[in-house]
Amino acid sequence: MEIAEEITIDYIKQTNDYEFIESTKNKDLVEIGIAAARTWTDPVNGIQIESVDPEYLVHSFVKKNNFSDAYYYGYIDDITIDAVKREWGLDEKDPNDLKKLREVAQAYAGTNNSSTNYLTCDFKEILNVKVNVLRFAFKTSKTEVYKKSTRGNKTTKITKKDSNYNPPERSDYGKLVDTKDTWMEGTYIIGSEYIYNYKECENLIRDERNKAIAPFTVKATDIYKNKLRSFLDDIETMDNDLQYINLKMQHLVAELKPDLIIINEDALADLEGTKDKTKILEETLKLLHVKGVVIEKAVDMGEMGIQNKQSARPSSSQQGSALIVLVNQWNHKYNLIRESTGVNPARDGSLPADALLGVNQMAQLASNTATQHIVDASIAFNKQLCEVISSRVHNIFRSKSEGAQRLRKMYERAVGKQNIDALESMKDRHLHDFGFTVNMVPSKQEMQDFKEDLALFIQASGADIETIAIKNEAQQIAKTNIKLVHSIYFTRGGKYKNAVWKSVIKKLKLKAKTIYNQHKQQVKVKYKPTAFKLK
Repeated sequence: MEIAEEITIDYIKQTNDYEFIESTKNKDLVEIGIAAARTWTDPVNGIQIESVDPEYLVHSFVKKNNFSDAYYYGYIDDITIDAVKREWGLDEKDPNDLKKLREVAQAYAGTNNSSTNYLTCDFKEILNVKVNVLRFAFKTSKTEVYKKSTRGNKTTKITKKDSNYNPPERSDYGKLVDTKDTWMEGTYIIGSEYIYNYKECENLIRDERNKAIAPFTVKATDIYKNKLRSFLDDIETMDNDLQYINLKMQHLVAELKPDLIIINEDALADLEGTKDKTKILEETLKLLHVKGVVIEKAVDMGEMGIQNKQSARPSSSQQGSALIVLVNQWNHKYNLIRESTGVNPARDGSLPADALLGVNQMAQLASNTATQHIVDASIAFNKQLCEVISSRVHNIFRSKSEGAQRLRKMYERAVGKQNIDALESMKDRHLHDFGFTVNMVPSKQEMQDFKEDLALFIQASGADIETIAIKNEAQQIAKTNIKLVHSIYFTRGGKYKNAVWKSVIKKLKLKAKTIYNQHKQQVKVKYKPTAFKLK
């Protein structure tokens, strides 16, 4: 039954493109610290899973990361009138239904910048009009009333009755009242007076422990008094410092000047043997193609002698010395980010090769703790989502409506009649009453134990072609479901082993019978009776 449950949940997730939902959920948990999804049952497509953008999510005041203290959820969705008609179950041929759709479309005429009068236009023109809806769910309580029949001060029968039931005034009848939590859900068309599909959630089946499950799955990595703090917030300040340091480094690099070159025009003129100093200087600068040139000239200072004078000379400084300070600051901030994100030298491979094994392992364990809260939130999200799917699957099997029967046949074709028969025995249970829990992919220790069992199986069965095929197939499935491997492939291997032994025994029996027949024939030939005639 557990394997049938897991196959059904996996099929539902695959048909809802859960790989995209998973990547979106992980991205939201890292960047903003919260992820959300909604699960509901579509009368045509079955159980549906939809990722909710946290930007449009509303929820009650919470203090816990798992949102177990939330009592209402909702999110804004943008859909067309055609989608509203399908979800609401309206018929355009019904005048009352047609009037509702036209009123909703007319309310959004200004929002869509349309001058069309949707109250009188052709109905096909309003099908693509976009409207905003609020898909909501809130927690409340419900009261269930039961009729109690007694005999000899002992309760003999309990029958569920309407909430207005009052038992007759007799000593052998009584009334039992049970109050439990429940979730109501529906869709409100914003800007109108219409709410449709307002009903009790479909995932409340025999909730004897009062553990009503919300149709929304919301988890946060770090929330305190309804204020989120994400992983990105922890490194945002350091990242801004890195950006600032990088800009300053670019500014300093742009301001760097080349080394100065001093040219004495008098010495240059004497070298050339001409007095046209200006022409010689221009040709020299064109030939050198240099920047940062300082031109000096010899001046007769009388008693002080001849001295070289410079027309312009910048003060000397150690260019680029500030870059060293900025680079050190950049490395410091970068190391802080690595420690905050868990990407330490042991994780990114930059640890020295001569580092001790114990140091390497300790650094790797430290890297896992830095983002452990994100991993915990992601796993808790997946587990609760699987629980919601499980409850809705069994509601389909419990319901006797025509739509539920059609969905049941759809899942029966998808996951197999044998698995559906296993699920049918659990149709009247609630998730918590059954003791069903969701386990994620196998841990390293479980995979190690599985490999040891698989080695023993190969050793006992023999390394033939079919055994090797079973081994390869089992290793692939064990990555997600070890129980399925043990129940199917090891069983298949045992049946194959038994078949081999039966084949060997059959051959031995046939050989023994053949030897026995040959020996019997030889005995008949050797001691063949002689026919005598009596005279």
